[in-house]
Amino acid sequence: MKRLCILLIFAGLSSCATLTNSRITAARIIISHPATLVINGDTLDHQLEKRKIFLERDSVATEITAFNDSLLKTIQLLPVNSFSYLMNAYPGFWPGFWIDRHSKKRYGYPQTVYINLRDTTQNYLRYMPLDEQYLHYKNILKIAPLKFLGLVNPSVALSYERRTGNAFSTQLTVAALLSDWQLKLAGQFSTETRGGRVAIEEKWYYKQSALSNQYVGLELEYLKKRNRQLMTFYPENSDPYDYQFHYPDTIGIERRNISLNIKYGYQKIIKRFVMDFYFGAGIRYRNVWHTDRQHPEDMMTTPRHPNVHHIRSQPGEYFTFCMPLNLSIGWLF
Repeated sequence: MKRLCILLIFAGLSSCATLTNSRITAARIIISHPATLVINGDTLDHQLEKRKIFLERDSVATEITAFNDSLLKTIQLLPVNSFSYLMNAYPGFWPGFWIDRHSKKRYGYPQTVYINLRDTTQNYLRYMPLDEQYLHYKNILKIAPLKFLGLVNPSVALSYERRTGNAFSTQLTVAALLSDWQLKLAGQFSTETRGGRVAIEEKWYYKQSALSNQYVGLELEYLKKRNRQLMTFYPENSDPYDYQFHYPDTIGIERRNISLNIKYGYQKIIKRFVMDFYFGAGIRYRNVWHTDRQHPEDMMTTPRHPNVHHIRSQPGEYFTFCMPLNLSIGWLF
């Protein structure tokens, strides 16, 4: 009996939508032309292009009519499963699917609803489409000013993005690498930096309005770099913690990186000025080797506080994890 009570309490607590969702939810209605709204027979005052409305959660569609002196359109706004209901998929919360299955609180409505009054069908969009004035532009040229100050591989980068469909675009990036300014500040002078980076990325604007709004990208990147850097070594058979055996050596470091990244981003167009912010995660194949060393058989010292510059200077071939993050600005043409 005790176990049954615990099970029932656990099942009740795991019904995310029933417990957390309120009876009322909000939606933002955007109309192509100023219009009056009629929601389930109730007329709202004033003709507006944008309006926030409040709807009672339900499993059935809500009828919305938008009209003005010359245009009229009626849609059936379909409910969707709310985020709280989908949270029942978390391990241990699965009984919540059964608890919430008949509850009206499991439902919600799209946060954004766009109604085009000139579209004679009952279709509507769940996002704000790209403004018509930008539809004939297909290209964006971008720079990444923060790359100048990059903690790893600072560079001068230029990107070209071209729309290839309603929801897709392709972006090509080239960059010339600069000296690692952080190493200069730390006394590990980095000089004679040579190399570059090239990347190609396919973007999917899942709001179906390519070149603007949220997107998911798959990027393939190649980097080639050579520089000279002051490093510290010690003889192979000596005590690595005995500083009397440590000696400095200015060496050449060659790098070849191949990275595959999945990125999430948001691109905003403001009067043809473009801002693109993204972050992501990926896997990188790294090939590093040293040249011009006094004693190639000796070992690199390990800093007291391991840092990314020491890790990426380790010779060898290996895979590592990477997290791209950046902000670009550009111009639509």
